[in-house]
Formats: sequence, C-alpha cells, structure tokens
Amino acid sequence: MKNISLQMVKAAIYPAGMLASSKILGIIIANKLFGYTLYITNNSGRCFSVQFRYDTILQVENVSTLSNALMLFTIFIGVFYYLIKAYFFHDTHQSPKLIVKLTSINLLDIFSDTMTIFVNLFVWILYIWIVTGLITYSYLNGTNSVHILIVSIAISLIASFLALWDVQREIDENNLSKRYNEKRL
Repeated sequence: MKNISLQMVKAAIYPAGMLASSKILGIIIANKLFGYTLYITNNSGRCFSVQFRYDTILQVENVSTLSNALMLFTIFIGVFYYLIKAYFFHDTHQSPKLIVKLTSINLLDIFSDTMTIFVNLFVWILYIWIVTGLITYSYLNGTNSVHILIVSIAISLIASFLALWDVQREIDENNLSKRYNEKRL
C-alpha cells in the first residue's frame, strides 16, 4: 500500500505543475491577445492579501475563459496520452507477434506495466475533474463561458468512462487467464 501511495504522489507532481503553468500562461496570453492590463493590489484585510484585478467584468470573463480553456487542454493532453498507453501500449494487451516485432526494432520500452499506467491515468483523471470543478466554480461566479464548462464536463465524463472501461477489460482478462490456468492444472 505504501508503494502505491508513493507512486501516486510522484505521479501527481508533474500534472500539478502543468496545471499551474498552463493557467499562468493562459492569463499572460489573454492579456497580450486582448491588450488588457492586469492590476495587482494588496488588501491585508482579506484572506488572500494579493489580488488580481481588471477594469471590467468582461475582461475577467475573457481572461478566465481563455486561461481555463488552456488549462483544460493541457490536462486533456495528459489524460489522452495515458489513455493511449492504456489501450495500445499496455503490456498485458499485446500479442506475442507484435512484441517480437517491436523487440527487433528496439521499441519494447514503449510498453508499460499495469500499475504504472493505472496510477498515472487515475491521477490525470483526478486532475481533469479538479479542472472541471474549477471551471464550474468560475462559471457559477459569472467569470467563465458556459461553452468551456460543457466541453470540460464532456471530456471528463468520456475520459473517466474510457479509463473505467480499460480497467474492466484488464480485470476480465486477468479473470479469464486465471480460469484458463486453473483448467490446465
């Protein structure tokens, strides 16, 4: 159990950095693209003393929508990568013929084991739901477009379904393999 926890902590560091970086980059790109000025104020009477301000609520909505879209896209790329690994480069899903072919061209390292794939996929799926939660919060506060919210929910649901489908496939293959081995004995 300790090993899985450690793997999850290690797997969570990279997506967290990507999440923060893409949000900051999205804010910078939106400010440059729309020509907005970002004001940084200090209010020691509030919970967060440093505050970011814009001239109008429309500017806040445009910057928030663009930065949230970039954040969603960045996390989606990570989820998509691990879904591809789970479906096509999972060591338990490959035929011996393909393994021999990849060994001959020295590409056997593209396969990953079940634990590595599922831990990373779980972490990235968790982050895509966190992003969906942040986008929902922004939408409810009136600082985000409904389009990004709908896309975020759709991507999160589809990615979760595909991940669960692959986990179920892995469980079914393991059960089938166990039954086959029991019959041979």
